[in-house]
Amino acid sequence: MHVMNALLASPTFQTLRQYSRYSSYAIALSFCLGISASSVSTTSSAAGRNVQSSWEQLYERGKNQDVYFHAWGGDPQVNAYIQWAADAVEDKYLTPVIKPILTPIAATLHKRGITADQLTLAGFLIGIVALPLLAYQLWFAALVAIILNRVFDGLDGALARYANQSTSAGGYLDITLDFLFYAAIPLGFIFADPEQNVIAGALLLAAFIGTGSSFLAFAIAAEKFELDKPQFKYKSFYYLNGLTEGTETIALFIAFCIWPQHFVLLASIFAAACAITIVTRIYGGYHTLKRLEAKS
Repeated sequence: MHVMNALLASPTFQTLRQYSRYSSYAIALSFCLGISASSVSTTSSAAGRNVQSSWEQLYERGKNQDVYFHAWGGDPQVNAYIQWAADAVEDKYLTPVIKPILTPIAATLHKRGITADQLTLAGFLIGIVALPLLAYQLWFAALVAIILNRVFDGLDGALARYANQSTSAGGYLDITLDFLFYAAIPLGFIFADPEQNVIAGALLLAAFIGTGSSFLAFAIAAEKFELDKPQFKYKSFYYLNGLTEGTETIALFIAFCIWPQHFVLLASIFAAACAITIVTRIYGGYHTLKRLEAKS
């Protein structure tokens, strides 16, 4: 009995008992962790199956349906995603139709020695004819001039790519004449009916100045920081997207010519949309440049 008591009281036995207690704790902890891991694994697997099932159901419901998405414009990364989505739609539905038409025309023009810059200038001269036509309320003739201007605007880019003539000078000429053309259309409607159209036309022209300046000012800074423009690889400079761009503007001009009596309403709505574009471009452009300057 004394031997047993002495053995139990010995330092060696006390150390072993302490280790045994720790081992029990370790075994219990391992058991709990095993149960938790099993639960997490089961939950993760179930969640994965649910996500996959939800996506498949969403995909089936979305087939042959219109899909709408909302995004905050102005930030280049957001704009790049929006442009990627637009390019994907264009590549699938528009390019197979437009490219076979434009490429042979561009090839013919190139063989005859016509340059992209010449097409840009010719398209501008045709488009600016819309100004006096609108002033005299010749709506259909003005619509024809506007559409021809846009056709030439598409052809000059196709010709530049076909002939490998995309240059900074050509891009400068194209965007400058485009903005002059854009300003001429509201001005024509102001001349057509100054009393009714002058305020809405002035608002629209001011909005065009805002969208144009926010657009071009960022392009200058983007050139300084050598920002990539993968979504606009054929453009001569960086394009900062917005809610109201070229396509929307031309759609507006066509609507003006079809429903000239609603010029005030249409111009006011579009000016408000331009204001959103201006705010998002300034916000996104400013913070993007601040981040770039902080990194440099």
